[in-house]
Amino acid sequence: MIRRLETGRTLGVQVKTVQLKDRRGYGHVLVNRASFVAAPSTMVVALAWVKSELRFHETCLLVPSTDLPGLAGPGGAYFELHFRPEGSREESRLDRYRVPLDRLASRISGLLE
Repeated sequence: MIRRLETGRTLGVQVKTVQLKDRRGYGHVLVNRASFVAAPSTMVVALAWVKSELRFHETCLLVPSTDLPGLAGPGGAYFELHFRPEGSREESRLDRYRVPLDRLASRISGLLE
């Protein structure tokens, strides 16, 4: 939970990670359906750990939790996002949620305005 002291506004942030073999890979971000509760004041952040480089990819996802069920593929007990941080030549329904990792804090801060 993040709180802006000046306004008292709060934002819930649920961080999910996926491990990639290399920076051009893709992975499945899983969110447990049984414990998931969507709320306008909660965001899901998906980070990709690039194993070969021992660092997080420079692109992440910032998804309102209320959008998650419509974006996720069928995954049984999980909402499943197919995340390719490098993007692709084809448009993806996740493109609008892509955020450079170095701008994530300012984007979250902006949501607390």
